[in-house]
Amino acid sequence: MLRLADKLDLEVKLPRIEGGAAVARRALRGSYAARVDPGLLGEAQLLASELVSNALRHGRGEITLRARLDDDRLFVEVIDEGTGFERTLRQHDLEQV
Repeated sequence: MLRLADKLDLEVKLPRIEGGAAVARRALRGSYAARVDPGLLGEAQLLASELVSNALRHGRGEITLRARLDDDRLFVEVIDEGTGFERTLRQHDLEQV
């Protein structure tokens, strides 16, 4: 399912199949090709491919691609329903870095 809220926001439910990364790339290209520098769009497509592949390999449940274009950047994220990991804040003195 493809949804363009205000023609700048994108949300796509991706199929949980090997071709899911290609669906993500096409969705980004179809939504942003006329608005984004081709080099930046290519980088966003590569990023999306990697994230979708990771979600297929390591994640669980539904996979969603979200993207948002604002004045100076294209934000891309891929979400699955897996548990992920717990982040741990580490404290270090400047000398330890």
